[in-house]
Amino acid sequence: MNEIAIRPDKQHTTRNVYPTERDIRTLSWIGEQYGVRVDHLQRLLGRTQTEDGYVEKAVSLRTAEGIIARWKKLGLVETQKFVYKEPYWVWLSRHGLTFLGNPYAYLESRYYPKSYAQTRSQ
Repeated sequence: MNEIAIRPDKQHTTRNVYPTERDIRTLSWIGEQYGVRVDHLQRLLGRTQTEDGYVEKAVSLRTAEGIIARWKKLGLVETQKFVYKEPYWVWLSRHGLTFLGNPYAYLESRYYPKSYAQTRSQ
């Protein structure tokens, strides 16, 4: 991971706000997938590792939205709703990609998420 300063949203201050280990792990996964729907992110955020493997328990939408708001405040992610009555999507911002050291290209939000077409075809 690069030593790059967190770039706060211009409307907020980031006093004592830092990404957690879970944030880094989750954001890295989002970067590898190019984006994720918020309902899938709820399950990913609730996943914890135990001695026997992983325990999956989805976090509430309110909890997920609070985490996403913190990431947005840090300038790490962007969000957008693409389809009516479908959950919105979360993906790494340019700064988020750079912060995590991901080699992936930034995709403008006007592009339909590649993952959406894949999940709808299954």
